[in-house]
Parts: sequence; structure tokens; C-alpha cells
Amino acid sequence: MVRRAWAEPAEQFETELGKHPDGPIPMSLPGVGCRTSVTMLVEISESTGSPTPAICRLRGHRTVNS
Repeated sequence: MVRRAWAEPAEQFETELGKHPDGPIPMSLPGVGCRTSVTMLVEISESTGSPTPAICRLRGHRTVNS
């Protein structure tokens, strides 16, 4: 049951990460998986103060364009 609960968000994260233009960058780092890549992209966008629509989707927020 726990594995199934973890699998559902993982699939959504992978899908949204694939849509993000910078998604492949953190995934190319050794030992970095999908969840860590999503976390990195969200943290970076928060530090710049300008989240893109793709970042909003990774956070689970709706955007005007999505």
C-alpha cells in the first residue's frame, strides 16, 4: 500500500518534469532522481522569485496557461 501511494505522485512528477525545459539538467546529475530534481527546480524558482508555469504545475498549482 505504501509503495502504491508513493508511485502515484512519482508518475505525476516524472510527467511534469518531462514538460519542464530544465527537467533533464538535474536528472543528469549522478544519484539525483525524479523527486530530488523536482525539489531542486522548485527551490531554484523560489529563490529567483519568478516561477514558470511548469514550476507551478510541479508544485501542484494550476496556471492560466495549463
